[in-house]
Amino acid sequence: MKKLILTVAISAIMTTVAFADKIVAPETLPQEAKAFIEANFKGATATYVEKEFNQYDVQLSDGTDIDFNGKGEWKSIEARTNPLPASVIPAPVAATVSKTHPQAAIMKIEKENGGYEVKLNNMMELFIGNDGTLKGQKIDD
Repeated sequence: MKKLILTVAISAIMTTVAFADKIVAPETLPQEAKAFIEANFKGATATYVEKEFNQYDVQLSDGTDIDFNGKGEWKSIEARTNPLPASVIPAPVAATVSKTHPQAAIMKIEKENGGYEVKLNNMMELFIGNDGTLKGQKIDD
């Protein structure tokens, strides 16, 4: 009985370790992710990269966090201090934000099924369809 419990415990620990997040070198990012960072975040470099399964959580030197899938396509982008660069915002999303909250800046964007979740610097959270349709909004608490 003790051997069975010990075997189960060891198996559980090994499984946890095998599937834990791993810190990896920035050079291991997919080429598409590296090109995206270089094109849209001038002067910023990846200072921390964590890989979980086939996804990457990247922190840039300017304080931006980007989640990429295994192909190097961004899933979410969040700025800590400065607004996100216009180059990373899909045109329909930018147009909707400009029309509904013209004085606000986009601080976070996340891809969702059928659209995007966008957080603004005025504490608003918008849900925007791929075509730019405003699906909903709320105050971000």
